[in-house]
Amino acid sequence: MQTKRFVRTVEILVVFAVIGIVTAVLLQWLSDAIYKSYESVALQEAKYEFRLFYLDDLDNADNSYVIKVEKEEKFYYYVVVNGQFSNTLYESENDAKEVVGIVEFTEDLTKGINDENPRVEIFGKAK
Repeated sequence: MQTKRFVRTVEILVVFAVIGIVTAVLLQWLSDAIYKSYESVALQEAKYEFRLFYLDDLDNADNSYVIKVEKEEKFYYYVVVNGQFSNTLYESENDAKEVVGIVEFTEDLTKGINDENPRVEIFGKAK
């Protein structure tokens, strides 16, 4: 009788351990999926804002810019080099500046273009 109770207790502990491991793996996977979805949304917003900017300022469209997107209290940086949008994500402002060759940001170039989305900013070279 005692051994059956002991075996059942061990079986229950093993089941709880397996459930705990599966839960930990699923939580990590879900957090990665959520992070990637934020990246995807930030990329789409950056492309949209650049298109608006590009249509509004065709004279300077071949210049290089850094696009900064704020999503869930985190910043994502994308670059436009010689008018070509790059899908590469830069998590550091300095990395994005280095690719474009910008030492210092000017003011936000998107002011007045799309004031409905203040989370996206486009910066160019200081003049």
